[in-house]
Amino acid sequence: MKLLSFVTQSIGRKIISAFTATLVLMMALAWTSYSSIGELRSTSHWVSHTHEVLGQLERVSSELKDAETGQRGYLITGEDRYLEPYNSARTSAEEAVANLRDLTSDNPAQQKRIDELTPLIDAKFAELQETIDLRRTEGFEASREVVLSDRGKATMDDIRTILDEMVAEEQALLESREAKSADMASWVFSLIALLSVLALVVSVVVGVILTRSISGPVGKLSEAATRMKNGDYDATVEVDTNDEISTLAESFNQMVGQIKNAIQEAEAQEKQAQEAQDKAEEAQR
Repeated sequence: MKLLSFVTQSIGRKIISAFTATLVLMMALAWTSYSSIGELRSTSHWVSHTHEVLGQLERVSSELKDAETGQRGYLITGEDRYLEPYNSARTSAEEAVANLRDLTSDNPAQQKRIDELTPLIDAKFAELQETIDLRRTEGFEASREVVLSDRGKATMDDIRTILDEMVAEEQALLESREAKSADMASWVFSLIALLSVLALVVSVVVGVILTRSISGPVGKLSEAATRMKNGDYDATVEVDTNDEISTLAESFNQMVGQIKNAIQEAEAQEKQAQEAQDKAEEAQR
């Protein structure tokens, strides 16, 4: 029914309808692509987010190691220059923990671990600072006794346990998010490819229909005109469209009919004249 409606439209409306159909399809393709790419960006963002969390966890661990290195260097030598890694590590570790709290604000389990981690880190730095102060005021042996008590080691073990738990959870999230991102990417590319093929097919079909609805009747009209030029005055054009070409075909058919009638009338008049002439010649004899 819709195809019949298209066929009976004027040429201008046919072109507009074909253009509109193609434009709507292209807009649908663009919107779907944009929406799908947005989803892909969202999943990719969470993959990057997880990598950022893992980076901050590694930073906390690294800064604590640097702090211990600086502490040991100072305890052995008593020279303040060995405290540079310790001093910078403390500030950096606190910053990394603050970043972790912000980055995992949507994860209650990780937030709970950070709540447990923060006082442990404070206790570790307090223990390191205590040994440094003892080394400065009472000498190496006093600070050595605190180190040998293993209080700092126990605290560090607890810190590592929590960091390992946080890393394990982030690794699990990373695997899940990477898999989702890969699936989303595959789906997006497949969808875009499918819609692109569909758009191409529809464009070709619309083009073919538009071409046939115009070139077909024009071809019939041209063929009839050629037949008439060659003396075939029975040539008429049958067009099932309702556009400018059908109007032209009707005019052509009327013209052919008028020419045919005029020829027939001329032939009849010529015949009558010939018969009258024959009768006149016979009467003279």
